[in-house]
Amino acid sequence: MILKLLMFFLITLNTPESYSQTDTSQKQTPSYEGEVILSDTVNFSYKLYPGDTLFYRIASWDSIIVNFNEALLKQRLELVRITCDSVTKSGKMYLSHTLLDLRSKEAGMNDETGIRTNSPWIGRTSHIVIDSTGKRLEEWYRDSTGLAITPGGTYMPYLLFNLGATQKSMNESWLQGSTDTLVENSFPPAIFKQTTLFRVFEDIDTLGYECSQLMYVRTAQGKFYAESGKDTISTTCVINASGKFRISELYHFPVHQYVTQEQKIEIYRSDGNKVPVWHYIHTDFVLERFVESPLRPKVILEDKNEESDQGTDQEADTN
Repeated sequence: MILKLLMFFLITLNTPESYSQTDTSQKQTPSYEGEVILSDTVNFSYKLYPGDTLFYRIASWDSIIVNFNEALLKQRLELVRITCDSVTKSGKMYLSHTLLDLRSKEAGMNDETGIRTNSPWIGRTSHIVIDSTGKRLEEWYRDSTGLAITPGGTYMPYLLFNLGATQKSMNESWLQGSTDTLVENSFPPAIFKQTTLFRVFEDIDTLGYECSQLMYVRTAQGKFYAESGKDTISTTCVINASGKFRISELYHFPVHQYVTQEQKIEIYRSDGNKVPVWHYIHTDFVLERFVESPLRPKVILEDKNEESDQGTDQEADTN
């Protein structure tokens, strides 16, 4: 029953704009030298090289209700850098994740509005090890000296998540579950246990990149615990989310993701009080700049139409 319900929500996300308007007969098939990509499957693996550096501009809209009070509204613009530090022979990618910049317009009670550009999370670097599916293998911090949280909160939507596969057939759906440690969102980190229903759609051109396109719905539970002096704080969270994820077929990194997420949070304080919080968030991750590693192999672009035209010309010459 749960699977049928998730399938229903996923189908409702299938709006006309989710399909590429590109004529598939004009599609180029990208590959690295010696790499084979099957034309009847959709490929969406992570594959970074040492020195690859990705800059993402993240735009978010938050509505936060604490203990039934008036909503706090935020419009956040952040800049994040993800760098591939090294890759093992088995394909494990060692990545570093750093928040570089923040501009947050915030409106609270009495319609008071302010601009915030500082955060204790700016400049904090976390490290994540993933494989080609995005499965998290290790996580740690460069600086673990004090409590700090990203401006979007401990359960903020994240970009590098487990896809559970690297190839699927067009319109195929699959379930994937994992327990992730969200070191890119806070110290100490939140533990995020999630189940996601994915579906793969027709390739789409996004920001100049030919991308595989996945749509998903997600349910999750989160836990967070921190100590500050004699005080302690812990939270539990129930999360429902849906979104689109677009990953480059040629370069194998995320190009765009947007996600809408609802969080029902309970905050437990050391004095025994419990505070309910509702956090509604819409987030867009957009690749702003890619600094390519010199270690990346040569890229080959094969135009299927050119191959077809060459074949027709050869037949004409034979006749």
